[in-house]
Amino acid sequence: MADGSNSSPPIKASGDVASSSEEGLVNINIKTLDSNIFSFRVDKTKPVSLLKETIAGAVGVPAEQQRLIFKGKVLKDDQHLSVYRIFFPNIFLFLFYHLPYS
Repeated sequence: MADGSNSSPPIKASGDVASSSEEGLVNINIKTLDSNIFSFRVDKTKPVSLLKETIAGAVGVPAEQQRLIFKGKVLKDDQHLSVYRIFFPNIFLFLFYHLPYS
């Protein structure tokens, strides 16, 4: 959404990837370069790559062009969100992306 007030369900890809347990879910807010904020409720035991796919659908930036920053670290696609100790109720990640060269 253009107003940045997007709210998405837990990450789902090729079957039910989201946890059925509420304790594994965390609210993550993604702030883009143009200051829009998108909110997602995700399972912190799932890989960063699934979060990027969900963000791509909401923001329109392809997953392979995204860089997510949390506590000054770039999140790696093959790592689970829990590796980065994303345990607080509402977390902000910053989305940086590379525009294709023309």
